[in-house]
Amino acid sequence: MPSNSKIQKVSDLIDKLNTAPNFVLIDFLTATHKKLEELRKKLREDKSNQDLISFSAVKNSLFKIAMQRSKKIDLIKDPAFKGQTAMLTLPKDWSLGLKTVYAYIKNENILKFKFGQLDGNVYPEADLMKLAELPSKSELIAKLLMSLKTPQTRLVRTLNYNMTKLVYILRNKGN
Repeated sequence: MPSNSKIQKVSDLIDKLNTAPNFVLIDFLTATHKKLEELRKKLREDKSNQDLISFSAVKNSLFKIAMQRSKKIDLIKDPAFKGQTAMLTLPKDWSLGLKTVYAYIKNENILKFKFGQLDGNVYPEADLMKLAELPSKSELIAKLLMSLKTPQTRLVRTLNYNMTKLVYILRNKGN
């Protein structure tokens, strides 16, 4: 018979899984409490998604039960459920939170991605590392807009070049 505290923890995990569309499991076996608090502080710096980003330790067996009950994905036999596990819940725009954790992993080398579910797809550790290195959605939109704007600007300057050159010649001759 499960205890009331475990039942409550499973229901809390189910609520987190249902409210946050994306999550990543992280191995923190070699991390100290102080280092984990530093990571939490860095994650809190993003004010726009502060309520949806959370980083907390989870018990592997309780997480499996929560996954089964929330009907997310079937990971009962996954080898990632070994050792110390923390769950990072992310909002719909997950790139900033994932980049923050990735930068921390690169600097400190004490955490490791296990796997994650982003936009309904399950990604192993290697794919999460690749996704974290990519530019965010807003950066990609800005680059796309700049690339669209640049040819138009060149065209306008090319069409105005002869007229501008004529004005300079006439101005110089007039003086």
